[in-house]
Amino acid sequence: MDSETDSTNSNAVNLDFLKGFFDLSLNSLDDDWTDLVQKLLNSLRLHLNMEVAFLSEFVNGKRRFKIISQANHSNIQVGDEDSLEDSYCFHIVQNHLPQLIKSTTQHKITRELEVTETLNIGSYIGVPVVLTDGKTYGTLCAFKGVSDSRLNQKDLAYVKVLADISATIIEIQKSHASQDSQLKSELKKIIDSNDDFTVKLHPIVDLNTGQVSGYEALSRIKSGSEEWPPDKFFESAVYVGLSEQATQKVLLAAKNALSVIPRDTNFYINITPDLLAKESFVASIQNSDFPLNQLVLEITEHSLIDDYHAVSQLLSPLREKGMRVAVDDAGAGYSSLRHVIALSPDIVKLDMTLTQNIYRNQTKQSLIKALKSFAKDRNFELVAEGIETPQELKTLQNIGINYGQGYLFDKPQYADYFIGKQKYDIK
Repeated sequence: MDSETDSTNSNAVNLDFLKGFFDLSLNSLDDDWTDLVQKLLNSLRLHLNMEVAFLSEFVNGKRRFKIISQANHSNIQVGDEDSLEDSYCFHIVQNHLPQLIKSTTQHKITRELEVTETLNIGSYIGVPVVLTDGKTYGTLCAFKGVSDSRLNQKDLAYVKVLADISATIIEIQKSHASQDSQLKSELKKIIDSNDDFTVKLHPIVDLNTGQVSGYEALSRIKSGSEEWPPDKFFESAVYVGLSEQATQKVLLAAKNALSVIPRDTNFYINITPDLLAKESFVASIQNSDFPLNQLVLEITEHSLIDDYHAVSQLLSPLREKGMRVAVDDAGAGYSSLRHVIALSPDIVKLDMTLTQNIYRNQTKQSLIKALKSFAKDRNFELVAEGIETPQELKTLQNIGINYGQGYLFDKPQYADYFIGKQKYDIK
């Protein structure tokens, strides 16, 4: 018995490098943590020539099959539950059964347990999955329908290492889930607050006349004494599933500003691509009393759209009623160009990196001239972002860009600031 124990410890040490490898790579673990455990179970089942391998979770006196790897269809499915006390898992954790069972016919408990016949268990190997706080999460197990005299302490050491890795994965996932919950709670509190989540307007100016043609609604978000960068806030809102609520808050603020803004002025509302595929969000716009002929949905750069055809179909009724679509930050990345090609927008906003110092950069001037020609051919309007100097304005005017936005005209301000201020000196 002592020699077997020594062999087990030796193998556990030799296999410890595997756990170290996974420890190094788990910092990027996301909601698909089950995929990684699934790979571990597949490896376990194949390595030990078993028919089924699974990770169980102990929940309220039940054994729940959390993840399963099986060669063929069996009597268990992910999510199935049975009585914990009537399972091998319970008796192994309680030390009533050994962790390695070469033949279930050789043990009184396994012969008497109904699950032996129900699941057709001939040989079995399983170990507890123990978290760092000492609590047993469940078990990592494998079995097949026939006895197997070749199972040994090396095999058990292998299973123990995989159980340790699984515990590490579970704990990281639990930590991420807790952090995500805290983040979601913080974001929801900000969205629900009229003080922490406010909206300022940034004018978009006709570069030929100086007349204000529209306003982009820009969020100003605070958490305590600190201010969130809007792009980071909305990326986080997408991550925790609150992008629709956050955008609705911006729409409400824009709607409230309508009373002090001329009726022929457009409102640009930034929208993340994930919302465009949500029928509920599109329907909420369609059913609102926001004047669609003043609304411009400005699609941000953050990510690609999975199904452009579906998005186009959803937006079509709104566009028929006068709503327009703009693509933000063209020239800053691949996503925006895909949006331009696939969505046939009404407006494309040129990224500020193209505007900055354009008066002394012939390459930028040539690129914008080419985009202007493309815009004319595809029937959309260009808006130059980030205009900060008279030289930049003059160069864009000479190229023939009709609309622009930037601190040269005004910084973002609350709606009341713009009462009676609808034109800028552009000479």
